[in-house]
Amino acid sequence: MSRNQELRALKAQAQAIKDQLRSVSARIRHLQGRRHSAMVAFVDSYKCAGCGLCQQVCPTFAISIDRVATVNAQRCVGCGRCVAACPRGAISLQQVLGHVGSTSIADNERES
Repeated sequence: MSRNQELRALKAQAQAIKDQLRSVSARIRHLQGRRHSAMVAFVDSYKCAGCGLCQQVCPTFAISIDRVATVNAQRCVGCGRCVAACPRGAISLQQVLGHVGSTSIADNERES
């Protein structure tokens, strides 16, 4: 392995550790009952292509993909990383008004 390859590998490993630490810290806040924000990510299922970019950047692993993204509102800390990552503008942050299990238009319509 060349020096440049090793340097790239170490930088990637350092970033993965930072991401994991952020995720663990967010989960600790959640379990302690402290939300990072009064906002939660909401997916417009009609705009979502299911590309998974939002899932990749979510520090609390609150997003799952099954054709489209679905947010587990209990795990979401409202950081907005998924909003910034979505190339189709399918995710927005909305104020939490009560207990919400998942946040997508399709799920909410099925519950009605």
